[in-house]
Amino acid sequence: RRVLLVVDFRPSMLQGRSRAFRSVAAAEALTVLGWQVAEAGGSIGLMTLGTGAPVRVPMGSGAEGMRQVVSGFVRGHETAAAHATAGLLDDMPLDRLLSVLDLSGEETCAVVIASGFEFPGGGCAALLQALSA
Repeated sequence: RRVLLVVDFRPSMLQGRSRAFRSVAAAEALTVLGWQVAEAGGSIGLMTLGTGAPVRVPMGSGAEGMRQVVSGFVRGHETAAAHATAGLLDDMPLDRLLSVLDLSGEETCAVVIASGFEFPGGGCAALLQALSA
């Protein structure tokens, strides 16, 4: 099984009402899923979404694959926090960020997106439908 984890680190995710920022909770949930896939012998990859260039981690397996994914979460979140500190607080529409997701060269894989889905953009529903096909 191959799973691409996609986490939303846009500015709207850099807030929280209880124990953690929404972005951190999203990364935690995807980490649990990633470990389940890795322990079952599958491969996991990562793409972060935010105000800067996405962090991409190619498909990997086992503990080393998860180490790379967690490192990607950290890099992506550090970039998101730095951009927010610099005043870059506007969310880009989710559909524009997801449009760079090209799975044409990949073997069949599942895509799991952790996002609050704020500011989805006009094409988000169609894009998500295409990804689920």
